[in-house]
Amino acid sequence: MTDQQPIDTQLSNHQEMLSPELQQVVKKIQDNKTAWITAREKESKATEQVDTLRQRQQKAISDYELMKNQRSALLNDSNGEFTPEVKKLRAKMIEQRETADDLEELLALRESDLTTLPWDTGHAASDYVREHNYFVDKHVDTLLGRFLSEHGAELLGLLNLKYQHLRRTNSKYIDGVITGVNDADILLKDFICETFLRPAKEDHDVINIDPALSIIGISPDAEASADCHKKPTPGQILKYKNLKQSDGSVNANKHDARSNNLVEL
Repeated sequence: MTDQQPIDTQLSNHQEMLSPELQQVVKKIQDNKTAWITAREKESKATEQVDTLRQRQQKAISDYELMKNQRSALLNDSNGEFTPEVKKLRAKMIEQRETADDLEELLALRESDLTTLPWDTGHAASDYVREHNYFVDKHVDTLLGRFLSEHGAELLGLLNLKYQHLRRTNSKYIDGVITGVNDADILLKDFICETFLRPAKEDHDVINIDPALSIIGISPDAEASADCHKKPTPGQILKYKNLKQSDGSVNANKHDARSNNLVEL
């Protein structure tokens, strides 16, 4: 996912072969890639933190329930008398319940943040992939156009010579030549297909065919392409906004809920 060399080092190595305009474009693409990697790492770290908090919160609840059962057993043994041991356990229960509630609030906050972090990853990935694909599409056309402007006339002239020869040797007036099967036009198409089209579809080591492409690669990072689906839909954004608006009333009831929990101890 990460580059073997910093972008500044790679640009310096190819400075004489890249125009200032291309250097700016390549750096922008690499900056977009770095932004995606940063967003992805932030999302991953937040996910780990939420998982850890969830485990701690579940452990706090389990410990509280265990203390609650122990308290019930002590009260049963003492026939309902609030012995010093029962009172001490009750104090621990209050502290444990508060800890569980605090962890629950923190977990809810972190989970809320985690809702939008994948969206940030998706947006950053899409920016990087879109910028990369747009540049490669235009740049390859530019390279082909430059090649054809320098060698196109000679190439087309040679193909014309080939065609003229085929017309003489494979005329429809020659025995055994069938139009649409082995006439000059068909043979020229077969020649072009075998010489250019079929080899062009095969895998080639083209990474060093151009200094710009040697830096950014012919394709964007595969993981970035996969992360593009994390971009939110309009429905998800609307649902999130509605939930944020309702958070105020929910938070207003949390203090009363905690008080009721402590009263029940």
